[in-house]
Amino acid sequence: MSRPHGGASPPRDRVDVLHVASGTTGGWRGYDLLLAESLERLGLSVHRVGISRPSGGWIKRQSYLGMDLYDALAMVVAARRGLRRVQPRAIFYSTSHGTIFQPRRREPEAVWLDGPIAIMRPGRKAAPLRWIERLRSRRLTLVLPISVQHPARLAEPLRPRRTIPLPIPVEPSDGPAPPLGGVLPPYGVVYAAAAPRKKGLDLAVAAWDASSATGSLVVTGAEPDDARRFLAGAGVRPSNRVVFAGRVPAPEHRALIREAAVYVSASRREEYGTTQLEALSDGVPVAAVPSAGAPEPVAVIRRLPGDLVATEVSVAALTRVIDSALEMTEAERESYRHAARAVMAGYGREAFERRLANEVVPVLLPS
Repeated sequence: MSRPHGGASPPRDRVDVLHVASGTTGGWRGYDLLLAESLERLGLSVHRVGISRPSGGWIKRQSYLGMDLYDALAMVVAARRGLRRVQPRAIFYSTSHGTIFQPRRREPEAVWLDGPIAIMRPGRKAAPLRWIERLRSRRLTLVLPISVQHPARLAEPLRPRRTIPLPIPVEPSDGPAPPLGGVLPPYGVVYAAAAPRKKGLDLAVAAWDASSATGSLVVTGAEPDDARRFLAGAGVRPSNRVVFAGRVPAPEHRALIREAAVYVSASRREEYGTTQLEALSDGVPVAAVPSAGAPEPVAVIRRLPGDLVATEVSVAALTRVIDSALEMTEAERESYRHAARAVMAGYGREAFERRLANEVVPVLLPS
């Protein structure tokens, strides 16, 4: 078959932005769609590409290092696929993996990230990848940390030319909570996901049972059998006040948290903390430990009344802040709700699009 233009490549469409999306998690797929829609609402043309096989198969199941390498290389392939089709004025990458193996490009480049590998992957095994990330990221025009509270900390290992915070939008929610068998207010919620040790499920359950709480602690995110097996291995025997709800659909989970007396954040390590921020956006008291990493909600909670950040990552310290949250008077809870919603207004959709329009786009796409 003959090729057009005497064998030359077909002309590429001109667009404002090539968005190299990660698509590696359900959360990032939603964030990537939000970014593209918001840029288009600003009148920009966007071409989005992503990893063809985000699951990664056998390679990603071997280790965090294998997962990082797979994602980084797959995003190089995705970017090249996009550049064969379009000629962009600027390039957006989602997550720091998107940039570390990319060749130097003529277009201005920005990366939107929840945390660099330098923070998310401590230890000797990841040292070579952290070195490559630090070396390759210096060329970036912009680093866009999703953190409002400490963007410089997330961006510092990358040494970009410029840093602008671009937090993922979190809006207040409303509506009644779905019925959950055997659970009556006041109850607490802890999200264990697929990483119960990292999320501190053992700490949360032990602290709840040691607290003055009379209601249930609802454990979500982790399959009940997996959660029970983990707790048994950690030497924790949950009381009958601990309810294992498993994976709850997102809208129902948000409603469940919104009606809770307290959200328990026991993560030993937290790269960001979206679920906790959703609780704060709805004015729910969050009793937290000072997680390692770059936990956004811990920094927010420190700005609120009630002193609900534990002094250390331990059962005893977490028990004290759970009790403090449960002992709040209605007037104190109302003061907390008002303060939390005022801080969280900076994380709303309107603030997100304002940052894009007034700070990000003028740097990447100067007129």
